[in-house]
Amino acid sequence: MASDQPRLTILDDVHWADESSLLLLVHLAHMVSSSCLMVLMTYRDNELSLRHPLSRALADLQKQQSFERIWVRGLSQSAVARFIEISAGVEPPENLSRSVHVQTEGNPLFMTEVVRLLVEEGDLSPDHVADGETWSVRIPEGVRVVVGTRLSKLTDEANKVLSAAAVIGRESDMGILMAVTDNLMPSSDDQSTDAFLVDTLENAVGAKVIEEIPGAPGHYRFSHSLIQQTLLEEVSAVRQMQLHASIATAIDERSGPGEMDALSIASHMADAGSLADPDRFARVSLIAGDVALERYAYEEVMEIFERVLAVKEGLAPDSEMAALLHGLGRSQAAQMQQLDAADALTKAFDTYLALGEVSGAIEVAGTPVYSGETGVPDLLSRAIELVASDSREEAIILSQQALNIGNQGDYDGAIAAYGKALSIAEREGAEALEMWT
Repeated sequence: MASDQPRLTILDDVHWADESSLLLLVHLAHMVSSSCLMVLMTYRDNELSLRHPLSRALADLQKQQSFERIWVRGLSQSAVARFIEISAGVEPPENLSRSVHVQTEGNPLFMTEVVRLLVEEGDLSPDHVADGETWSVRIPEGVRVVVGTRLSKLTDEANKVLSAAAVIGRESDMGILMAVTDNLMPSSDDQSTDAFLVDTLENAVGAKVIEEIPGAPGHYRFSHSLIQQTLLEEVSAVRQMQLHASIATAIDERSGPGEMDALSIASHMADAGSLADPDRFARVSLIAGDVALERYAYEEVMEIFERVLAVKEGLAPDSEMAALLHGLGRSQAAQMQQLDAADALTKAFDTYLALGEVSGAIEVAGTPVYSGETGVPDLLSRAIELVASDSREEAIILSQQALNIGNQGDYDGAIAAYGKALSIAEREGAEALEMWT
């Protein structure tokens, strides 16, 4: 037929072809370059192993000059938005298209199933879309089937190991995985638990469930976030709490001096709930809070502070609780949640004063909160009585006080307070305070 006019032949799902058909395909490839025939074939690389007949056929095809391999990646967010618009007949808000794109990573099969479920449940009706709510995307049954088929190729032990990896996160470290799954891995005279884990991970890599992270030996990530989520949903809430507690301990024990990944430990302790030691949780959270605030990870650290304060609720106030309240107030202020920040900072201030720790109370009062409509002005008025006149501490309080006085409309009072704070900062050589003021 190609001798009469140019032809395009499309072969779909070539990973299902038998060996004889693939041999014919390789034979055909030798003749394509001298004919008016183009053969376009599609296949799923996650279906292949090194022993799969198509793997051998692809190695032969690669030798042909006329052969070209095109990797099909996930669709962009704008393409996902366009697909939703065509499928549902409604222009999706950006937070919806972003949520679907993040959840499916633009994978057309997963995206189609997710959007179909949203349509079926009426979530994409014009009235519903107009609400502008925060979107969360559930895993449709069609996606579960696809992911389940891939996972069914692995052993039960491998799936248990991968479930533990899913609790760790999208990425996991072999050492941590070993520590939390040691009881899952059989050992014998023929194979150690280490070797069993290596084999399990290699098989999971071969099944395209996980992939090795380039340049980081022993570190893996799930090849798609929906695989991790599917595995996670199969783990009971109690089992997840147990795993989170074990993961936090494993990370802590593996960290050397100065290397503690406090954010990760605190996050897993928070998810461990009542299984986490409250005192240890509070200490780690304070370290994590300092790290997160330096990185501007305000939302992440705010959640950690709130969860550890909930654990300590009902206990006698102490310096730790005051520091946690201060951290919570700082993160809330940075996100312009002024009323909440003022409440947390006032509680921290009062707790420090009740404990007789005046320096802690003064430090709390120096936290910037940009509103005169909160309880902050009163807090600052109390704080100014605690500091020595003409001291650096007074300059810090005056600078914050001026900001709030100005917001209340007292322009002259604000200028006077700023002026005194500036003169103290210049005299003390406190450049950072001078710049801030």
